[in-house]
Amino acid sequence: MEGVKNRGIVEERHLTLSYKGALCDFADDALADDGKAVKVFNTHYEWCVRFRMDNVCFAPKTRYRLRIRVRVEKAGSGEAFSCGIQDSKWGCITAISPKADEISDAYEWYDLGSFTPSRGMYMWFAPGRFTNSGVSPVKGVWIDKLELSRVR
Repeated sequence: MEGVKNRGIVEERHLTLSYKGALCDFADDALADDGKAVKVFNTHYEWCVRFRMDNVCFAPKTRYRLRIRVRVEKAGSGEAFSCGIQDSKWGCITAISPKADEISDAYEWYDLGSFTPSRGMYMWFAPGRFTNSGVSPVKGVWIDKLELSRVR
């Protein structure tokens, strides 16, 4: 994790991809800050991208905020993507699911809220759920990076 004293950036290359090449993959993206991103395909709505909090050295008993920088290629209306923080012991800590018709086409920062890290905690990400007619509301979703910062 790159960063300064109270903030760190996690680049896309540190994310774990499930079924790489089938559900998502690392890709070039000229619109990402470093020209690289994770592309999440629109063929599913599985939790295919994860970041384990065990990989970060957090200050004990300290709250942190997690933001994710995402770009959505929209195909219609509905859920653009879903993302959250899961605790293997306690379940879902926080989650968001922005609607495609309420967000920009450009990269934007999305706030997942604050949490106190514990073992087994991870961030998960999935493209939007299909509409009732079985169509994805997105052509694809791109993840540039995550930001972790201490909450004061």
